[in-house]
Amino acid sequence: MTATTIPTATVTCQVLVVVAACLLPVTSGAQPAPASTPETAGQLPADATPPPSLPAPQPPAPPPPAQQPSPIDVHWAWIQGLLGDPTVIRARKIEVLKQFIMFFPGDHPRRSEAAALVAHLERGERQSALDDFTTSTEWFAFQIGGGPYVAAVGFDFFTLRWPRLFWEIVHFRANAFISVGAVEAGSVVGYPLRLDALGRHELRFGVAFVFATIMRNDEGTWNGFGLTPQVSYHLRRSKHLAFDFTVSVLVPLTGKYSDVENPPKRPPPCPIGAVGMRF
Repeated sequence: MTATTIPTATVTCQVLVVVAACLLPVTSGAQPAPASTPETAGQLPADATPPPSLPAPQPPAPPPPAQQPSPIDVHWAWIQGLLGDPTVIRARKIEVLKQFIMFFPGDHPRRSEAAALVAHLERGERQSALDDFTTSTEWFAFQIGGGPYVAAVGFDFFTLRWPRLFWEIVHFRANAFISVGAVEAGSVVGYPLRLDALGRHELRFGVAFVFATIMRNDEGTWNGFGLTPQVSYHLRRSKHLAFDFTVSVLVPLTGKYSDVENPPKRPPPCPIGAVGMRF
């Protein structure tokens, strides 16, 4: 069998054709992409689908205008500060609240609140004045007057007071002229009767438990214990000042005479009337 001989040149051409076919890109009819140039860099191709557009940013909405407080609210805020100030007296607070009610008439909540505060403060003021006039301690009192032995003088120290009771811890009275007279010292308890709502006018009904000395020319000197009922009217001008008018009667109870033969059982009562001041 005779082998067929293929020319060398023919084989060589066929190999070059195959290599060239492998190196060339397959276009399948598509056009090659144009080269990018500096002018077209960053641009989409003409046949490309553009991306969806984003909405343009909107400017922020302006804040709503601030609401201006009304004159009533401004004035009421000032009053609240005044009411909370402990250095402002109660009468001033009442005056300011009444002015607020007068300047801002009408049916609004602040007006009714101010009226309620006025009523509350006035009750407190009356109670405070009542406490001052009826329960303040009287440290010292003096009276001058007269009795059966001519001139009379009296002193009281440390009078403690409650709404229904008073106690003069130290009580002293003297009604004397030259070598005759009556002297008493003791303590007084009693009941105060207020004649007005604030206690400026007051009647006091009391009784003193005393040790007394009574000197009489015809009977000698009597020493003993007695009772001195008294009634007094008080006009109070302030917490620490009052005027009084007092009528009292010293009633000797038990005691004895000295340096007298056949003395009487006891000396007669000794009435005294006096006016004075209390501090």
